[in-house]
Amino acid sequence: MNFHLDLRKKAGSAALEEKVTVIARGHCRFDVEDAGTPRTILDCDKEPVRKWSEEAAMSKELSTSEKSSKPRCDFLVFAGQSRLTVVAVEMKGRSPDAREAAAQLQAGARLADQLAQSVDVDKFVALLLHQGMKHTAQLQVLGNSRVTFRGRKYLIVQKRCGTIWRQLPW
Repeated sequence: MNFHLDLRKKAGSAALEEKVTVIARGHCRFDVEDAGTPRTILDCDKEPVRKWSEEAAMSKELSTSEKSSKPRCDFLVFAGQSRLTVVAVEMKGRSPDAREAAAQLQAGARLADQLAQSVDVDKFVALLLHQGMKHTAQLQVLGNSRVTFRGRKYLIVQKRCGTIWRQLPW
């Protein structure tokens, strides 16, 4: 069984080509070239991943408002073969809503867990990329927020747009 091949086949056009080295939303970019290969990048706004994200949200204990808002992160990056690394990526402009970003990253973690349930995940990162966050209250909310992946709570890693893979806290 080849996890990446199976996932790319299942995801169809939502799976970016393996040769893609930069992912972006608006003016925000993330360089994933250093992630190595094999890697699979899913655009969570494209079908069928968008639908999977909604189904993952419905299968969990969420409040009515969370279920109706159908949060999802922008991208999921799966890198490596025997030691899989998973990164849920949310890209925001200036002054992002911290609670919304945390909910989107949590939705990404849930979906990643479901998609990679047949493989061991060595590392997980919930990554919020932004163009600059100036509001102390939003920074405080993010500082107190955690994303749960496979029963373990992870801090949300905050970086500026333009970050490269090797700058993540490995």
